[in-house]
Amino acid sequence: MTVVLSLGVEYGLTVQKEYNASVFTIASSSGATPEEVFREGRQYEVKTVPISDAAATSLDSKLADLQGGLFISQFFMDRRPYYYRLEPDQWSWQVIGPNSNIVSFSAKRYFPDVYEATIQGTATLRIRRAGFGDGYEQISQDGLNPRGQSYDISTVPLIDDHAQALDSALSSLNGSYFWSRIGSDNQPYKYRLDPFQWSTNVEGPNRTVFSFKVKRSFDP
Repeated sequence: MTVVLSLGVEYGLTVQKEYNASVFTIASSSGATPEEVFREGRQYEVKTVPISDAAATSLDSKLADLQGGLFISQFFMDRRPYYYRLEPDQWSWQVIGPNSNIVSFSAKRYFPDVYEATIQGTATLRIRRAGFGDGYEQISQDGLNPRGQSYDISTVPLIDDHAQALDSALSSLNGSYFWSRIGSDNQPYKYRLDPFQWSTNVEGPNRTVFSFKVKRSFDP
């Protein structure tokens, strides 16, 4: 169950920053454009105003109950509630005086239908060469789609529900293609797992990293 935290209202939070990230999705049609939503992604460096011992204890308990999972909140710059998670999964508690405390942590906006990852791309270009006796060489592109594109993908640590969803999505491909916009893609393309396999590394509760390779496909 996702926890609801009214952090922006109860604790007088301050300071925020934006961030950029590489993302991908797995879709059955070319209409998926998750980046248009993901551009609104934010990461907040959160620090409360001085709060009482009771309020600090309450907030500490709520943060501990998350156990790396998601919470829903609407910070002061948000137009609506969003999913967030602590990133990293830690917080600090500073006692500045009698019944006066400051709690600090970092919260990152999270989109359950979009996967954030470290992405490394490789582009290749198929060409035709024709050599002549005088050393002259003629070069032209090979086919209608001469550019090949592949990506090595390693996700950020995913919560358990998100990891299970990605594992199911990859399994359901059964060797077929999927639509996605990855890395520097300016539109959705067809991709296949190449090879058809993936690996997982469980770093702890709610922290599973997926790694796999994909190759752009031009199947009809």
